[in-house]
Amino acid sequence: MSASQPMSTQPVTAGPMGHAARVAAPPGAGGSGQGSGRNVEPTASDKHIGRDGGNRVPNPVRAVLMMAGAAQIDAHGLEAHLNAAVSELGLTFRRSHSRHGLAFCAGPLHLTLTGQAKAWSSPALDAALGSGLGELLGENWQMRATRQTGAVVLEVWPGSAEDGLVDALRDSEEIARRCRAYTPGERAHLIRAAGHAAMSQLAATNYSEAAAVLWEPSTQLFSPDRFLAMSGMQDPLPLFLHPVPREGAQAEDGTPLLGIDFAGAEGFLGYALSVNPAPASLYWLATRAYALVDHERETGRRLLHGDSFGTAEGERIEVQVVGRRTRALVVLERDGQPMPEPADV
Repeated sequence: MSASQPMSTQPVTAGPMGHAARVAAPPGAGGSGQGSGRNVEPTASDKHIGRDGGNRVPNPVRAVLMMAGAAQIDAHGLEAHLNAAVSELGLTFRRSHSRHGLAFCAGPLHLTLTGQAKAWSSPALDAALGSGLGELLGENWQMRATRQTGAVVLEVWPGSAEDGLVDALRDSEEIARRCRAYTPGERAHLIRAAGHAAMSQLAATNYSEAAAVLWEPSTQLFSPDRFLAMSGMQDPLPLFLHPVPREGAQAEDGTPLLGIDFAGAEGFLGYALSVNPAPASLYWLATRAYALVDHERETGRRLLHGDSFGTAEGERIEVQVVGRRTRALVVLERDGQPMPEPADV
């Protein structure tokens, strides 16, 4: 992937920081290759980048609609919205009984909604409030958290291959067979897709009374507007990869540098991801990381240590691999100009 053949990016039109993500079917596995240390078209890695981030067991998803008033749940509308979102994936959600609240089942997936008449608190919310992203976006997350008087908690998790099939899929042997054949990566994708679709419908229904949406896997808080900007998008990376700003670094000449650590990366990608400090905005740095992740997941090929890429002419961003589960992106050139390194502390 050379400077003359930059990695393409999606138009900056929607979603947090403008990222328009799209991913449909899970990508195929790659082969093996060696890093060259040059700008190259990425060779296939020896480790497939799938939708489960390399995890054997898909992680459950918990998201919280933090309410400043009474919540309204349209069960029929939610069921229809869920099924519209996953219809191409071969699933059908049906309502089922739960002691804890409203429940839906689709083959190996279970989705529940429970309400509480008190403010939501959790380590994920604490991490979100302390990330520093809200300040850079001009959103007062602390104020949104203090406005809440109740919450609706959405949880999606994988059951065994047969869980729910008798009740939810009694009339479809074909769907039952398909559910049994899902890989862990495909199940992880279904869990995220169902959680995102359901929370989008809940946030839209309760727009006037919603204080915020908390997506716990990435410890990220969203205003209703920012969350709903991703409605209908498949695998929106700004939802799953929370760009936590790393400020304070400076170049030798005093130029302030900004870095990013992506919360949620290990659960989503299977490795920690960061961008080393550079003289660029959060938006610029984050969209380059999202472009790389999009490209690798779509092609099933991973750039190796020392390989570099760019999304436009005159850009060169190097991939550095530390150990087996950490990757850092280093901005070497922008607009054809070399980028300064952080001054020694």
